[in-house]
Order: sequence, then structure tokens, then C-alpha cells
Amino acid sequence: MFKAPVVLGSIAFCLVIGASVSLLLPHLLWAPTPVATTVCPGAPTAGHGIPAIPARNTCTPAFTTEDVRAYFAGTYSLGDINRTGSHLTITQILFTSAGDARRLMGGESVGLPDEAVVCYVELHGVLRPQNMSLLQGSPTTHPAVATATVRVIFDAHTGNELGIGVT
Repeated sequence: MFKAPVVLGSIAFCLVIGASVSLLLPHLLWAPTPVATTVCPGAPTAGHGIPAIPARNTCTPAFTTEDVRAYFAGTYSLGDINRTGSHLTITQILFTSAGDARRLMGGESVGLPDEAVVCYVELHGVLRPQNMSLLQGSPTTHPAVATATVRVIFDAHTGNELGIGVT
């Protein structure tokens, strides 16, 4: 025979677990929509961002995933991230809408209308930040390193870098 406190405790546990799952479910089910077509000529985007990946043409997207890989294999800059001692691997390249990229970046605007096409790039690995002060009491003279995920957004029409996020 069940006792009332056990049954009530079980019901409360199920309600808590159910509420947690229902809160997480929309985030688990959402996935960005990849851009399936190339539009020529592409819609101009008024030159937002910092020049980065050279555009091959006037289409959108104006560059390929191989161009993205070549960019990160060459001399790129990620603000205060020191490439010396950093080891980043590309884990995702996705041509998608600016609205989907905003969601992937945790809600931060990428500076273009939600329907504009962008290139979302995710890298993961070890970072060695520049200009970072040493941890107090640390016996070493080397800057701190951290394992992190870096997200970079490029304008798919111009190749300009629109934003960087690090987690």
C-alpha cells in the first residue's frame, strides 16, 4: 500500500521534471534553416562589417565553404584572440538567415535584416586571449588558456565579418 507522502512526492517530482522538459523542448527542437539557393545578382547589404572573406562574384552567397576554410587557414583576426598558441577547429559552416544567426548567437543582432543571408561559422578549441592579465598568485608568466567555442558571422554577399561571440 502506498503512503500519501510518497505518492505526493512522486507527483511533485514528475511535475518538476515535466515543467523542465517543456521549457527546454522549444530550444531542443529548433534548428536553423540552411540557404538552399544562390541568388545572382545578390541583394546589396550596404557594406556593414569588417572586410574578411573576398567575394567571388555578385551573387549571394558570394563565397563557398571552401573559401571560409581557406580564410581560417590563413591570416585571420578575431579581435583579442591570439592565434599564437590558440588551436581552433571549424565545427560548423552554415549559410542561413540573419534571424537564425541571431538565435545561434544567443539573441545578439548581426546588424542586418532577419531575412538577409549570412554565413555562420563555429570553431572550437583552445584559445589564448591577448592582453589578458595573469591570474593573481599564478607562478607562471604565460597568459591563461581556455577551451571555448567561437562563433563568427559573415555577410554572405560581401564576405564582411559582422560579429564574433566566444563562450
